[in-house]
Amino acid sequence: MEHENKTEVYGEEDGMDGMEDSVAVDIVEDAREKEQREFDAAFPDGRQSVEHQLDLYVGYMFAALRRRKEKKAGIKYGLRKRHVKKKEKKESLQQSIGTSETVEAHEGSSSDSSSSSSSEDEANEAESSKGKGESNVTMAEVMENLQYVLEFRIKNGHLGNLDEGLMDRLRDGLLMVMCTTSGSFPRRKLTKEARSAFYIFGGFIEEVAEFRQAVSEKRDMLLRESLCLGKRYDEGEEKMAITTMIRLVLGCLGPGYDWEDLVDSDYHSEMRKDIEECNKILDSDNHSLHIVKERKALYPPAALYTDKNMAKLKAMFKVDFQTGLVNDDDIKKREEHYGKNVLPVPKKKSVFRIIWDQLTDFMVILLFVAVVATAIAKEFDSSIVLACVIVLNTVIGAVEEIKAGRALAALENFNIPIARVLRKGKLEEIAAECVIPGDIVELQEGDSVPADLRLIECAQLEIVETILTGESEPVMKSPLEIKISKRRLALGDCVGNAFMGTLVAKGRGRGITVRTGARTEIGKISEAISGSGEERKTPLQQKLKWLGVWLVVIAIALCAIVVIAGVSWGHSFVPMFLSGLALAVSVIPEGLVAVTTVTMALAVRRMAKKNAIIRRLAAVEVLGSVTCICSDKTGTLTEGKMGVTEMIGSDETRYRCLKGTNIDPTCGGLVFEENCSNDDSCSNFETKFNEPAHNLLLASWLCNNAHIKFDESENVWKGIGDPTEVAILLLAYKSKLIPHEAGEKDGFE
Repeated sequence: MEHENKTEVYGEEDGMDGMEDSVAVDIVEDAREKEQREFDAAFPDGRQSVEHQLDLYVGYMFAALRRRKEKKAGIKYGLRKRHVKKKEKKESLQQSIGTSETVEAHEGSSSDSSSSSSSEDEANEAESSKGKGESNVTMAEVMENLQYVLEFRIKNGHLGNLDEGLMDRLRDGLLMVMCTTSGSFPRRKLTKEARSAFYIFGGFIEEVAEFRQAVSEKRDMLLRESLCLGKRYDEGEEKMAITTMIRLVLGCLGPGYDWEDLVDSDYHSEMRKDIEECNKILDSDNHSLHIVKERKALYPPAALYTDKNMAKLKAMFKVDFQTGLVNDDDIKKREEHYGKNVLPVPKKKSVFRIIWDQLTDFMVILLFVAVVATAIAKEFDSSIVLACVIVLNTVIGAVEEIKAGRALAALENFNIPIARVLRKGKLEEIAAECVIPGDIVELQEGDSVPADLRLIECAQLEIVETILTGESEPVMKSPLEIKISKRRLALGDCVGNAFMGTLVAKGRGRGITVRTGARTEIGKISEAISGSGEERKTPLQQKLKWLGVWLVVIAIALCAIVVIAGVSWGHSFVPMFLSGLALAVSVIPEGLVAVTTVTMALAVRRMAKKNAIIRRLAAVEVLGSVTCICSDKTGTLTEGKMGVTEMIGSDETRYRCLKGTNIDPTCGGLVFEENCSNDDSCSNFETKFNEPAHNLLLASWLCNNAHIKFDESENVWKGIGDPTEVAILLLAYKSKLIPHEAGEKDGFE
């Protein structure tokens, strides 16, 4: 009886546990249904929107692949295509020359070949046009966007059928990316993008029937070469993921195929045991088909989202615009995912690396050879002179490059200290580096925008974007989405966005953070000026290199001729070899390197006096070869500042404002126009004004939303607000009627 009672008690406890589990499942399902309803409401266009996104990303993917191929081959795609067309045209002309019987015999085949070649050209041109103008979209960004679309827009049956042609192109692009490698032989490894494409490929097989159909149309040999399963196995790829991918692809191919058809024969014996063990696990668990076993929380990729309305932004970033981010764990995960909101710090060359670059120049290497050769010939005076030339050249080049690096460090150090964000329903000031995508940022007049924002509220908001566009006039902003048909919108037309580093001239607004750090527009500029990319040789360096190559050839030829001629005339070998060596050394222009280096160093010094920074000494020659400069005026040839030059009262009394564009309120002043004809000679500034001028100056101060303050950190005066209002306020301060220390205007009598 006791045993039976215990059994009944245990049964009741199990029933309670089952009820609790069912309640928990119901809660989770209700939450998913709510999320699904919000998703459907935010994206009513569904399939059309997803297909448009995928079409963009596929175009970007092919453009990135084409750029990689161009860089690897060392030739431009357009030049190669023109060369192929010329070759085909030449061959067609040769084929047209012949007997009429031959032409008639091959008429059908030639028409077929021409039609197929034209269709191939059209396809290539279509793919080229899709990726045209998107040279700044990297493959890593494409993979991140595809992963996000897959997880957020497609998985769990969010969408029905997708376009078959689009799936074919996506399949081809992913197969090409999956086999991309980096590094040098024999240590070539799959890239990070290749690994991302591997998992995205499996995800699309799971979720999209049209993609499975597209995979089934590929030959197993092509799939084997692109999947690179053996290489992934060698590099420590997860065995379960490899096995799952094999099962997914075999499911597309249908019966008659085995896992050995998708793996190189060299790896069959090595992988057999692991694949069989993983297959047993997957066969016993019907819920572990997915290639990603645990679904991680995905966040929207960095983009401007100019075409997204408020409902879509809210659903994508999973944030309430009235409360902001509220979950500390979510904030921490976003920080880990997106990183700090700081501009990238470029890798700076050490002094030893700078000296090494100077010493490894081809002409300098020739001088080293000349030093050794003259030492062998026991011409020590010449060896010392050549060694001094090498040292002089190295010191001058290294010193100038170090100076330029120090001057450029100020341009690279661009960060905003404080930002106002909405978190947990309250506005709080945080360090700008802690702002993350999804944060709601408050903007007020005079603020610097801490990150790239998609505006959600605007009240007469105007932002000065001179730092990005060169335009001095503030841009009126609007939170409305912009529907565009082209792939990229110019920065000046992105009225729904606020960009990091720009200044709020007027009004107020709120925006959701969409890009931070290096992915902002100012971050891309910072990377460009930091010189993190590959340095190209200047025309002068290329010419000097070829000159050095020809000099080496001539020197070796002369030395060989002298030695052969001397030995043939009966002279001993050693004296003739030394004579030939001396003749070869005399061919090398040891003064050329020193002259070019000193000349360019003098040019850098002259440009430094004009506040022009030259990073590399050799760049001076390129700048000197410029024949035409194409530039706009505003913000490029001008400073983007405004100043009052003359003030006229209602009684037509005229005053001249001296140094009106100087932002320092203590510099300059107002004088009667008839009392001063030359700005430099005027020093007696007016401090007392008649009633019309007095009222005008008071109005310039009172009816003004601009501010002028002294920045102690940079030791400079700064104007905040609309440039016109800053100029008018500066007029009031320079008149000495209003002290520049006067801040608040409340209570003014």
